[in-house]
Amino acid sequence: ASSNLSTRERAVLLATMSGDRDILSALALKAGAELKFFERVTVRYFGMKEKSAATPIIGKKLFFCVGKHAIYFLKPDMSSMIPGGDVFYAYVAKIVEDTETTTQFLVVLNENRDAAWVSENLYVESENRTVLLDHITVAWRADYMWRFGLVQPCPRFAAALTEMNPQTAKPLVRPFFDHYMSTFQGYTFFLHKFFDDKPNAVSTKNTGSYICREDGREVDIMVHDAERLMDLEKL
Repeated sequence: ASSNLSTRERAVLLATMSGDRDILSALALKAGAELKFFERVTVRYFGMKEKSAATPIIGKKLFFCVGKHAIYFLKPDMSSMIPGGDVFYAYVAKIVEDTETTTQFLVVLNENRDAAWVSENLYVESENRTVLLDHITVAWRADYMWRFGLVQPCPRFAAALTEMNPQTAKPLVRPFFDHYMSTFQGYTFFLHKFFDDKPNAVSTKNTGSYICREDGREVDIMVHDAERLMDLEKL
């Protein structure tokens, strides 16, 4: 049945699972740390240091867990962490979202990373990328404030990491005439060209609120937290 789900439906299902307290508690026991969020992702990175040369690992499924002070990578059977699986936020140099896809991003580690990691580049594919990165952003900033007593923005950027393959890429629906495409918390929609981002006390862009420069009309986009399937049945 899952094969018939759309990309958005799979993302909603994954978001629901990611907020499951029972699974989060089980993962926290294996990680040995308090966890805020988790996601089942595909990670591409160079193999661990061994006597032989490092071998690239392609498409390895792992649990990507967001903790208070580190990211934890757990094996797909939830039995334990992988070697060097606790990646502290102090070791994260930057995070880059791929502008050519809605699922891929890059985590760049600095020179202080665990010796187990051969490469500083961790390529991650997540069907719930926006929510996952939002959790990492909040945790990274809180950890920086805890370590230094200073407020520092998370080094989160956007760039083209992959090349779009015209043979396999899904065609994008183009905006209507006099409209433009905007994205908020993983959802994409069209707005008339007269609507601009409405700033709030925290940010000037990507606030989910838009105001028309012609007559002052406003559009507010509200994305609620995903509900568990068992809770939806009670509604």
